Amino acid sequence: MKDLIIIGAGPAGLTAAIYGMRAGIDLAVQEKLSPGGQVMTTYAVENYPGFVDPVPGWELMSNMENQARRLGTEIMSVEVASLSSKDAENAFEVALADGQSLRSRAVIIATGASLMKLGVPGEADFIGDQNNGMWSLSRNL
Repeated sequence: MKDLIIIGAGPAGLTAAIYGMRAGIDLAVQEKLSPGGQVMTTYAVENYPGFVDPVPGWELMSNMENQARRLGTEIMSVEVASLSSKDAENAFEVALADGQSLRSRAVIIATGASLMKLGVPGEADFIGDQNNGMWSLSRNL
């Protein structure tokens, strides 16, 4: 049984893993795709403490993943199928899509957000489009 299971390996999940590992907590992280979350598609992150200059989202998340792994974090690439509340032994059960099941004393759900598109004409032209540090809003208008 783990002390903690973290569902999601975006910024919040990896931060929780880093702090948990530094505190000596036996934990595992489940991520259905790959670590990083939605910020992986961000051209430049300018509001993250410790970075004087903007950092590409993929680079920030790569560094967070590498730090978590350096500390010994187990990151499992598997989707969570269900989460059961505490049982008689005061443990949560996390059922994984591959048929495995894990138990823990605590669970952090850090599943983040996902991009929702509007489906309007020209939308794809502006996703991730950047021009000299300013979002380009005049193209194709």
